[in-house]
Formats: sequence, C-alpha cells, structure tokens
Amino acid sequence: MFALFFIAKKSIQSCANACFHRFFNCQPCWWWLKQSAPALQTGFSLQAGQGGQAKLALFAPFLPFFFTFFPMKLKAACSISMTAASDCPMVAMLRPRSGQTQWVISERYDLHPWAPVDEFADGYGNLCQRLVVPQGQMQINVEVVMEVEDHIAVAHDAPKTPITELPADVLHYLLQSRYCPSDMMQDQALTVVGRAAPGYAQVEQIRAWIHDNLEYRYGVSTPSTDALDTLAHGAGVCRDFAHVGIGLCRSLQIPARMVVGYLHGLKPMDLHAWFEAFVGGRWYTFDATQDAPRGGRIVLAYGHDAADVAFISDYGLQPLQLDDMQVEVTATDSILPPDFAQDDPGGD
Repeated sequence: MFALFFIAKKSIQSCANACFHRFFNCQPCWWWLKQSAPALQTGFSLQAGQGGQAKLALFAPFLPFFFTFFPMKLKAACSISMTAASDCPMVAMLRPRSGQTQWVISERYDLHPWAPVDEFADGYGNLCQRLVVPQGQMQINVEVVMEVEDHIAVAHDAPKTPITELPADVLHYLLQSRYCPSDMMQDQALTVVGRAAPGYAQVEQIRAWIHDNLEYRYGVSTPSTDALDTLAHGAGVCRDFAHVGIGLCRSLQIPARMVVGYLHGLKPMDLHAWFEAFVGGRWYTFDATQDAPRGGRIVLAYGHDAADVAFISDYGLQPLQLDDMQVEVTATDSILPPDFAQDDPGGD
C-alpha cells in the first residue's frame, strides 16, 4: 500500500508541476485524493520530503475545498395515493429547494385529478404546496433530479459555538419543542457524552449512542411519541431517533434541528428523517440510523421537530386516508470521475 501511495503521490506531483488546472482531468490525481482523503483530514502533512513535495504544500490548504464539491446526481421520485371522504384542505412538503448542499436540475409535480395549487415558503424556508383534495381519490407524483453532496462533512474537532456567537436565526433551535422536551433530558445527555469534548465530538457521541442502544423497530411509536417516550421504549424509527438526538443536543445548549428528505441507498426505501447540529459555526449532519457518515441526501424540509416537517398535513373534518406511497431514489450519470463514487454502507 505504501508503494502504491508513493507512486500515486509522485503522479500528482508531476501533474501539479505541469499545469494546475489539469489536476481535475488526471486519473492518478483523483485516485490519490480518494486514497489519502482520511489522512489529509487528520493532519497528514504534504510538506515532508524534497522537491515537488514542497510545491504540493502550497496546494494542501485547498484540498478541503475539493472534498466539499464532489457532487453526485440523484433522481428521486415519490408517488402518494390518498382518498378524501369530503373536500379536504391540505399542505404538502414534497418539493426540495436549491441551497448550499443541493441543487435542483429538473423536477415534475403532477396531481391526478388536477387541482389548483398555491405554493409558499414557511418560516423555515421550506417550500409548501397548499391545495384542496377533492372528494374521492387523488394521486400526487413528484420527480426531481438533483445535484447533491456524495458525502457529509465531518469535523471531530469542531468546538461548541458559544451562545453569544450564534447567528440570530439559529438561536431558536436551542428551545425545547413538542417532540423534543430537552429541559428534561440533560441528565441523560451528560451520561451519554461522558468526557467528549464540547461540540462535534459530543454530538457524534450522542448519534453513536442512539445507534447502539435504541432498536430500529416499526410499530412502537405513534404520532404523539416524543423523545422521552422513545428513550423509555428503547426503540423507534428514524423520526424518533432524530427527536432523541435533537433533545439531547439542546439540553447541552447545542442548537439542533429536524431534517426530512431522501437518502440514496436506504433499505427499505422510504422518506427519511435525521438531524443536524450547529457546532464550529455551521450545521453538520447526523443520522443515528446509519453505521457511518453517509452522503447522497436530498433535503425536503427543516424544522424544530416532526410537527414542522410533515410531508402531508390535512385540515378536513375527516382525515385523509393514505392508500399507498412509493419512493425511489437512484443515482444517474455522476459528475464524479470513474470509480470515485461513494460506496453505500447500507441502511438499517
């Protein structure tokens, strides 16, 4: 392995000496980046050695930038069939928006039968579709092609952000909420994090503890189940895992929020939920249902908890009946070089 690493490093030196912009078209360079990414992000120095290696030291500070912009292209489709006993007002959150970590390339939103739709952005910036489902059956078909990150950022040394330095639009994510009674979770949080350094390390400890100590099981939770209920049951689904993570983080004065959307490679495929925590001056993704950090995510909505991010909210005298829901997420032609795509660790 050392010999291969040395050869690959020599290849990248030659490319850098020849022409910087050709770096992205050089397969040995890509191979070297892929193999050495963990080392580069844990303090590996390119300054050791002579000659071309010293020149690469000038390039090293820009490597984190490259790892941030390795997008993959995903196609997500969701088909929902429902029945209304009478005309029923409804709000859906089924359209993703472009942002810092994802970009909408194309999309399709069909209603059968057709009904007028009014779209607005809620207080979190989520796209909400407002309509009245006519009496009888209706089907909503959504299809979107997105560019997303093929990985999620990891920063084990990211410190806890002091409350005095939190952006104004982040402060409210410190507050307890309907499904995340963080004011009653501090003792549990302190036990879970142990001696982990305040910040990212604490949140990762929380994520790992949930993954290792709570069972992923359907049928345990109900629409009213909160984080304390999930801890008492010792089991739940992705929504419940996210609530526990959010509540534990907030009890340590770490802002945390609920995220819902699609995850490429999830088994069985479904709409998914996870959480984000604000440490080191930015938001980081944490998913307690997964064994390891995993990219390939399309975000549909953010909120304090599940009450803010429901895919379908109906307001009729009689509730809508969900007849069927089909979700599919596939990788299309990637903009990554060949063989650079992330391997899926598999879902729970």
